[in-house]
Amino acid sequence: MNKILTCLLIWGTILSHVFAQNDREFWFVAPEVDLSHGDDPIQFRVSAFSQAATVEISMPANPAFPVQSLQVAANQTQTIALTSFKDLVENRPANTPLNKGILITASTPIAAYYEVSHTNNPEIFLLKGKNALGSQFRIPSQNRFNNELGRHAVDIVASQNNTTITITPSQGALGHAKGIPFTIVLNRGETYSLEAVSQGGPYHLGGTLIEADKPIAVTESDDSIRINNGWDLTGDQLVPVEIVGTSYIAIRGEGNAEGVYLTATEDQTQVFRNGNPNPSATIDAGEIHYMPLSQSSMFIETDKPTYVLHLSGIGDEAGSALLPPLNCTGAERIGFIRGPGNVTMILLTRNGNQGSFILNGDPNLIQSNDFFAVPGTNGLWRAARIDATDVLNTTGTNFIQNTSGVFHLGIMNTTGTGSGYGYFSQYNSLYFGGELIMCEGDTLLLDAGDDHDSYAWLDGSDDQFFAVTDSGKYWVTITNQTCTLTDTAQVSVIPANLELGPDTALCQGDSLLLDISRPYGRYTWQDGSTDAQYLIQSAGTYIGTRIEEGCESRDTLSVSYRQRPDWELGPDTTLCDSQRWELDAFFPTGAYTWQDGSSDPTYLVETPGTYWVEMVYQHCPYRDSVINHPALQPMDLGNDTILCPDEQITFDLSFPNTRYRWSDGSSEPTFTIEGPGLYAVEVSNTCLTFSDEIEVSLIDCDCSVHVPSAFSPNGDSHNNLFGALVQCDRLAEFSLQVFDRWGREVFRQETPEQRWDGTDRGIPCQEDVYIWKLHYRGKLDRRSSLIWKQGTVTLIR
Repeated sequence: MNKILTCLLIWGTILSHVFAQNDREFWFVAPEVDLSHGDDPIQFRVSAFSQAATVEISMPANPAFPVQSLQVAANQTQTIALTSFKDLVENRPANTPLNKGILITASTPIAAYYEVSHTNNPEIFLLKGKNALGSQFRIPSQNRFNNELGRHAVDIVASQNNTTITITPSQGALGHAKGIPFTIVLNRGETYSLEAVSQGGPYHLGGTLIEADKPIAVTESDDSIRINNGWDLTGDQLVPVEIVGTSYIAIRGEGNAEGVYLTATEDQTQVFRNGNPNPSATIDAGEIHYMPLSQSSMFIETDKPTYVLHLSGIGDEAGSALLPPLNCTGAERIGFIRGPGNVTMILLTRNGNQGSFILNGDPNLIQSNDFFAVPGTNGLWRAARIDATDVLNTTGTNFIQNTSGVFHLGIMNTTGTGSGYGYFSQYNSLYFGGELIMCEGDTLLLDAGDDHDSYAWLDGSDDQFFAVTDSGKYWVTITNQTCTLTDTAQVSVIPANLELGPDTALCQGDSLLLDISRPYGRYTWQDGSTDAQYLIQSAGTYIGTRIEEGCESRDTLSVSYRQRPDWELGPDTTLCDSQRWELDAFFPTGAYTWQDGSSDPTYLVETPGTYWVEMVYQHCPYRDSVINHPALQPMDLGNDTILCPDEQITFDLSFPNTRYRWSDGSSEPTFTIEGPGLYAVEVSNTCLTFSDEIEVSLIDCDCSVHVPSAFSPNGDSHNNLFGALVQCDRLAEFSLQVFDRWGREVFRQETPEQRWDGTDRGIPCQEDVYIWKLHYRGKLDRRSSLIWKQGTVTLIR
């Protein structure tokens, strides 16, 4: 046995806050987009930063999806086309568990986003890494615009097996009523889509509550919402309630329906606008509050955690993005690929940083005078909206960075008659992702992010990193300028408990069933089979691999077969009267069991029968048997007999351990006679000899009966009588009846010699046609059954 455990997924924690929404692991579920308005091409954009990255894109619950592997060079972005896998990727149909969860893993921190880039219906979904994973979500949504096509949808993916999820729809959903909670259970990589019944904006699913006992990720999408003369896809990947903030800045884009939609996570949430100390609204958990964005920017504060969704775009073409909270968030460097068409950049940073931007290595493309003060922030925040169509690279990666501090970036891209909107930002600078799992034997490195002023881990250590090898709770507190944050990671270890057992030797004819099943495992054997069980029926080396929660464990088993010893009881025999037979089953170190339960190595046979013994040698049972045949019995061929033509007689004299010699020299126990003659046989064994003979004669067994069609009983000595003419002497049965036209019997012939004289009870019958019925069977005609005939006879006077 050779046991190996490999961690397929190295769970990182939130890494540095330096770059955009970067991580080593991303869970995502792609929404269904209506085909008739355009739902492809679809792709992932993946950006590496100062280190090259090895990236894999997989669907853990769907092995039919081929794993996409790629190398992303440092400071580069690559595109992974998914259009050919659209049926595997898009999360449809609604209201049923599916296997469409996507997992992206990387060897070093990357940023990633999912893009629907059809010219009529584009949108960007920024992947938020572990910031997307949580146990409670309130769904943000706009509620003023209807869907021209498609529906508002909420898509869920589980990151661990046996995840119980309770959903309370805020409005009617496919298969579920408003306000009635229901529960689903998903395994790792499985997904579920909650779809609004109505296309009406007021009946969208904003405010829906989703609660899970293990980390999940959620995507919100609103397909083809109509604004005046345009309709467009909007949506984003969400963050859980755990990291939702209380202060936000919205920067107006170029859309005709600019506004923000606030979704409260707690009751009695007060909303403040542009620094006004008086609340502009008070909303309860799940309630949506709309605030139009008519000015260049707006400062939003709440006294309890609140989601803020910005509906923006260009003209009547819309896009939406979940806004990041301001506290301790932002990025120092962001990489992205622009799409075709016009591009607008939205920038937000603290006052004093606006003159330190570098775009694609050029510090002059973004100037400090491009920025304006955000109202209500006392000059602390500066924002800009920049037409970047002519300054961004049309191919390859664009990088924007700030050398003085962090910033937030929104990208609005217009393609044909559509608009996409994505917010590139770190939504939380310290978030481990809640519950983490690791493989036994691995080390999980918790990273609290670089460039913080101080770190305080649970054991008092003050490094950026903390090495975890066991299950438990691990927490850290960091400070950075005006920020103090604390987060806790709950770590579980997946044990390496795959054991096929010790190497073994099997007995000939035996098999061994290996079973490595686990409730949520996936399996692979050395021959590529994928069942949890494997039946061994031959010698060899067997390797079982099981994957649980992303951890791969493996064990090897060598199997050989013991050779059967040179051991047997001997041939069958026949004992004559008073003879005895001692069977000897002795074999060194063997143990014996005879058919009657005795256990000596020898057994005395005195009567006919079958005798067997089982001998156990080196833990393997071996069995042999012999037959003592009964004494030969006299053979009788029977009395002499006759054959009809084409008939035959077969004798079967089979008897155990016996020899045969027929009169023609043949020696088989069976013999067939097909013609006349004298036949003899001699039967013998070691004890006795018998002989017999039989004489066979051949005769004509056929019997023919003819019935005339007319007769004339007029006394002229010609054809005066009627009857059946029988051409054989031996009949087993015979009867001929004659009936008049009224069915009355006028004559019956019981023997072949009888005849009808044309009278009935002595009175001459009149001229007429009479019906006759005949049945007969010949005594020697063994091939036929009873024969029935019917016809007519004419009586002529």
